[in-house]
Amino acid sequence: MSLLAIKYQRGHLEILNQLALPHKSVYEEIRGVEDGWQAIKTMKVGESQSQPIDSLVLPLTCLMELIIKLTKFVRIALASSVIFK
Repeated sequence: MSLLAIKYQRGHLEILNQLALPHKSVYEEIRGVEDGWQAIKTMKVGESQSQPIDSLVLPLTCLMELIIKLTKFVRIALASSVIFK
């Protein structure tokens, strides 16, 4: 059975906790930049099949936070445009 080091699906990021291997396959949800940084710092993300996975986690978390903030901004802009018409 092959494991994915990173699972990403439309705003939802999970990483395989490398510290739990080989006894368990534990995926941890990354909700933002702070979670991504902590995962890299504590070595929960490591190299998998000679690919540096940690170099992907932080950019993905930054992108997730940007999408969340843009979505909130658009909702506020749409709501205010309805109110001020």
